[in-house]
Amino acid sequence: FLFLLLPGTILYVQSIFKEKFKKDKVFNIIFYLSLLLVFSAAFFPTKLYTMSFFINSLEIMMLGILTYLFFRLAFMSIKRIEGARICFFSLVVNLITVANDVLYLNKFIDSFYMVPYGVLALVLSQCVLLASRFSKGFVLAEDLGEELKKLNVNLEQIVVERTENLNESLKLLRGDLSLAKKLQQKTLPILNLNGKNVSIHPYYLPMSEIGGDYYDIFELEPGYFRLFLVDATGHGVQAALLTMTIKAEFESIKFVKEQPSRILELLNAACCQKYKSINIIFSAVLADIDLNNNVLYYSSAGHPPQVLKQKKEGADYLYSRGPIIGLKKEATYKNVTVPLLPGNRIFFFSDGIFEEFDQEKKEFGENRVLSILSRNTGIQEVAEDLISELQIFVGPRGFQDDVTLLAVEVH
Repeated sequence: FLFLLLPGTILYVQSIFKEKFKKDKVFNIIFYLSLLLVFSAAFFPTKLYTMSFFINSLEIMMLGILTYLFFRLAFMSIKRIEGARICFFSLVVNLITVANDVLYLNKFIDSFYMVPYGVLALVLSQCVLLASRFSKGFVLAEDLGEELKKLNVNLEQIVVERTENLNESLKLLRGDLSLAKKLQQKTLPILNLNGKNVSIHPYYLPMSEIGGDYYDIFELEPGYFRLFLVDATGHGVQAALLTMTIKAEFESIKFVKEQPSRILELLNAACCQKYKSINIIFSAVLADIDLNNNVLYYSSAGHPPQVLKQKKEGADYLYSRGPIIGLKKEATYKNVTVPLLPGNRIFFFSDGIFEEFDQEKKEFGENRVLSILSRNTGIQEVAEDLISELQIFVGPRGFQDDVTLLAVEVH
């Protein structure tokens, strides 16, 4: 029992002061020495323990180990490390009892075996230490509980305040977006084509409150109509601001009586010169419908091909290649001339028409668009069918891009 007590005490001290003895090589050595004492008691013949020399050697070894612990705990007590003083007291008592027994066995003093009392003192001191630690733990837990309650109250107040601030900010943002939406809608033309030999049906469905598509339709002179469609890069507020900038630039040249290709060149040069630092780039299509001569003049700047449907025939694409506006100041654009007949239909649209995806990431596609626009039903019905089928195709996720469609029919 005496030998088992020593490694047990060492392990116990190590568990109480883990950080202090974690890298202590001497402490590890004395632990293994204490284990050696245990094994000697377990495996050596019992008669050895009747030999005074052997017993004295073991007890002197124990005394040395306890002395090392004595100085370590004394130093820790001076440093006021929690629990060190109680352990130091119990160790002093054990040192006294072990020293007493060594002297008693060697008949230096007339006494009795005191180690059991030392063990009792050790147990009682550790009970005091553990009780003290548990008591402090409970007090700390209560203090932390009170602090947590205060923090919860403060946190609830902060959450309420932040929620109110967030709701107020969202309210202001919604108000700003609502106003921006109304302003953007006001920039779109209101058509009055009574008595004209053409009908134009515009459809504008931004992905969010405001979008990055913009169009303008006006009569340049009697029987001569100009259509301008823009698809700015991006979505939402940023793209909407770009369209307002583009509109402002277009307003200064919209009534210039030049071919569509020349108008696009003027617009591109102005954007490259004024907005080079902010990289304004966008695709556009410009078309002049000359009903006096039954001709369509058409030019594109990086825009997808538009669709022309001859009366009672299938639809086909109108191709006109040209670079996106804003990339190169000296860019040139080609002009396409197409004869028009009564019953001809021209469909102008942004790339959001066919670059929409369903929930399985399948694209609506150009072929599907061309198939729908080839139908011989009324032009409004055809346009609304295209929008409706597109909405069904994308499903509840909604559009991933702004959608603009201008359906034109010559009478």
